[in-house]
Amino acid sequence: MAGATAGAAANQSLTYDAYDGAVDVSPKYTNSQIIAALQAGEFVFTAMDGRAVVEQDINTLHTFTPTKGKAFSKNRVLRVLDGLANDYMRVFSTSYIGKVPNNADGRNLFKSEIINIVNQYQNLGAIQNFDPQTDLEVLPGAETDAVVVNQWVQPVDSIEKST
Repeated sequence: MAGATAGAAANQSLTYDAYDGAVDVSPKYTNSQIIAALQAGEFVFTAMDGRAVVEQDINTLHTFTPTKGKAFSKNRVLRVLDGLANDYMRVFSTSYIGKVPNNADGRNLFKSEIINIVNQYQNLGAIQNFDPQTDLEVLPGAETDAVVVNQWVQPVDSIEKST
């Protein structure tokens, strides 16, 4: 599963993905045991139609706060956030550090790069409702060589249950 997790795209959930070659699971949990395990942040496999599948693509976060809600327990959401951060750092380190002035023009260039990256994620269906006018700031930092990026982003999760 480590390979599947590492290879998953930002717009992909591993929920109900089958573990290659596995046809059953042990132990077999009852429905209430599965629910309890998921609520405890456990990554659980269940048997389905002769396959072992990921019950829900979650991580170990199971205590939520107003600033770190349930969405942060979903690996698809974290793939989006981590992917954006990695893409920003890649562009920043290869094209901006030591090369672009830290003035309004330089920060606007970086902001444009970020908008292009975010639009790619939005086109993939990994995020939604991005408005570059209200959801992104690239500001001068506290020191003359620093910039601060403030971004508001809404990752898209997968359908996983009906009520």
